[in-house]
Amino acid sequence: MAMMRCPQCGTEFERGNLEFCPNPNCGYPISFLEETTVPDDPRPMERKPGDAVTTPIPPTPPPTPPAPKPPRNLRPLRFVLGGIAVLAIIVVAFLLLKGNGDKSPPEPTTAASEQPSEQPSEKPSQEPSEEPSESPSSESPSPTETTAPPPTTGIQLTWAPVDAQQDLRGTGSQSINAMAGSDKAQGQLTAGGSTESLGENDAAIWHSADGRTWNLVLGQEDALGGPGEQQINGLSPLKGAGFIVVGSDTSSGSEDAAVWLSPDGNTWNKVPSAPLGGPGKQSMNRVSSTSTNVGLLGVGSTTDTDDGTQDGAIWSSTDGGNNWTLQPVGELGGPGDQEVLRVTVLKSGITTGFVAVGTSTLNGDSDAAVWTSVDGQTWVRVPDPDGVLGGDGNQGMTDVQQVDDLLVAGGFDTGDGLDAAIWTSSNGTDWTLLSSDLAEAGDQVINRILTTKPVEGLAVPAIIAGGTSTVDGDQDGAIWYSDDGETWNRETSSAAALGGQNAQSVNTISLLRGLVVAVGSDASAGDDNAGVWTAEPPPDEG
Repeated sequence: MAMMRCPQCGTEFERGNLEFCPNPNCGYPISFLEETTVPDDPRPMERKPGDAVTTPIPPTPPPTPPAPKPPRNLRPLRFVLGGIAVLAIIVVAFLLLKGNGDKSPPEPTTAASEQPSEQPSEKPSQEPSEEPSESPSSESPSPTETTAPPPTTGIQLTWAPVDAQQDLRGTGSQSINAMAGSDKAQGQLTAGGSTESLGENDAAIWHSADGRTWNLVLGQEDALGGPGEQQINGLSPLKGAGFIVVGSDTSSGSEDAAVWLSPDGNTWNKVPSAPLGGPGKQSMNRVSSTSTNVGLLGVGSTTDTDDGTQDGAIWSSTDGGNNWTLQPVGELGGPGDQEVLRVTVLKSGITTGFVAVGTSTLNGDSDAAVWTSVDGQTWVRVPDPDGVLGGDGNQGMTDVQQVDDLLVAGGFDTGDGLDAAIWTSSNGTDWTLLSSDLAEAGDQVINRILTTKPVEGLAVPAIIAGGTSTVDGDQDGAIWYSDDGETWNRETSSAAALGGQNAQSVNTISLLRGLVVAVGSDASAGDDNAGVWTAEPPPDEG
């Protein structure tokens, strides 16, 4: 009897009276086949008997068989019924997912797994109202969702680091902590901090005529350096001409407050004043010019010789910084440790006098602290009955400035995590905490607040704050803006430019002929270098 071969699976068999392939895993109808239709070279078997059942692969090109005779074998019928059942299940599931015409969004648990293949997840929705963006259409976010930049609300400037230059680098660490400038046509920026380029930490001065190219003042190692370590924390222009910088110096064997004077920013002399030193430790953080009667005020801390704790300290000078008087401790001290970080002069519109801000720490708990004075000599601690300056966690004020008739202080608050914080006051004694405007993921601290002057033709933000933002252990520089001191927004459009590998910090900010300049430290090159970033405000369209 002639042998035949199944065109579906390749099984050979004797024709006989068979109407279906004898292979139990095939069952292909063969009643229509003629002996002459068997090919000389059989098609390779797609599946061996006993292998797992898979969807049959039709031959290429597929034959066009005539309608088979009514089968006496029920296996094909079962295959057909099974296929119909599977198709019905798919249709029912699809209808359920589509909500049977209901336009409400599907449940998140089924939307991802049941989405039809002809509507890929990356295709934009034609009806956004039916599929809100907050309900993802798949388990993995689309490329647009993962690469979209953060929202840029409110004021935004474009920041960029200055080009790498040797005078901002060197062996060891460098940091710029203070800066002052002029908006005059021939003005320049003068900045102070510290450098280890000579093997130990010395005070350092930099100059820049354009905010982008910086020169380290050389030849002043004897005045700015010497035995021990020296550091500049604050800088202020003197009325008339010259500069004064303040900080700390350990050349005597213990840490003393230090003051340096310069008539031009290039030649410096250290002030030998006994009230800047003494038993224990002293350090001056900032210096401010005040009225003619009070002169200069320097603020910082000194060690209490009786119990070894740290007290807030305020020094005054009426002769341009050559001689200093340490004001009585009074309420600048007290239980625990106190430190004064900034002082400002109250101008017209606010009660006359002076406001100083800082921290007060007792039993490991730090609170923001405010002191006021009518004459710059006797200081009174502002009470905090409502816990606005303290409360849960740690708080501290690092800077205070006057904006029109409002005092604006910046710092940090750890009540709900370490967040940048802003307090405002109309009189220096009653304060409001605005930290909710600055709460973000990670840890943030404001180091400095700059109140700017209008620049013709440019939309310069009225208030700019600088500090740090730390997320997942990576610290970057951070910038915030405000028009009135009460509503704030974070720089996000170019925030990446303020970061990079390792740690960055914005310590202070100045304005030079319309260019905003932020300085601090930048370790993106591997070690701590002086960091400088600049931003050009856009044209004023108002």
